[in-house]
Amino acid sequence: MEVKQKMQEEFYLKLFLIGGEVLRINLGRQTHLIGRNKNLTSYIEENFICLNYGFISRLHSSLVMYENKEDDTYYYVIWDGVPLEKRSKSGVFVNGKRIHWTRLESGDVITFAESESGDSFPRLIFTTDNINLSGEEETAAHEIGNNA
Repeated sequence: MEVKQKMQEEFYLKLFLIGGEVLRINLGRQTHLIGRNKNLTSYIEENFICLNYGFISRLHSSLVMYENKEDDTYYYVIWDGVPLEKRSKSGVFVNGKRIHWTRLESGDVITFAESESGDSFPRLIFTTDNINLSGEEETAAHEIGNNA
C-alpha cells in the first residue's frame, strides 16, 4: 500500500529505545538526520534524532521528505547515511532487509544493525497514525539525545 498524504496530514516515528522507553516524533514536513553526532550546526540539530549507542554512526541515516506535485502528496525516503554520500558502518534495515534507500510505507519497522535475536533496539516504526500508546511520550526530534 503506497502512502500518499495530503498536506494537512502528518508523518510520525514511534521510537522504541533500549530499556523500554517509547517516544513519538512528529516528523512534520522536514528532513531529519539520525545519528550520534551532537556537534552540528543549530539548524541541523533541530532536525537531528540523536541516538547515543556505539553501533550508531555519527550520521547514520537520513529521512528525506519529498513532494509529488502532480497530486499534492508527500512521502518519506530513508537513506543509509547521507544521500549520495558515505553509508553507515552497521547499516539501516527496513522490515529486516538492509537498504541503501527506500520509500517508507506506514507500518515499516526501521532498525540500525543486524540482530541475531530479532530484538533490535532502538527500533523505529514509521506511521501516519496519530495514536498515543500507554506510557508513550511525544518529543521533538532534538530532545531525544538527552533521553537516550
